[in-house]
Amino acid sequence: RWGALQAVLMLQHYKPSYEALVDALERGADLGECIYAIESAGRTHGLMPMNEPLGYILDKGPYGEWTTERPATDDLIAPKTEERKIQEQNLLDGAESKEVLVFNRDESLDKLSQYRKLVEERLENINKELEDLK
Repeated sequence: RWGALQAVLMLQHYKPSYEALVDALERGADLGECIYAIESAGRTHGLMPMNEPLGYILDKGPYGEWTTERPATDDLIAPKTEERKIQEQNLLDGAESKEVLVFNRDESLDKLSQYRKLVEERLENINKELEDLK
């Protein structure tokens, strides 16, 4: 549900870019021309890349609850990667800082293991909630 909702909201938000893409495809444009059409339309209409979703579906009630406000607790949101944190800080700093993270294999496996555990716990909670509904 969340993915489908985000797709619809993004198409609405970036409608000029979407229309430019459709026009380019109808003209038989190649990939590069399509990308150029999308980015040009975005610049022309002052559309910036999204840093956050357009909304959230909270884990409340049988069907979830829609909100445009960021949830008060981050347990419903996937944790940000270190790379994403640096990108956001670079934006705040006016992109002057160009720090790039390079993880070694063990660090990467450790981060993936932590994230996997978080996701498995969340899935286990969802399964329990589904069982309670039966």
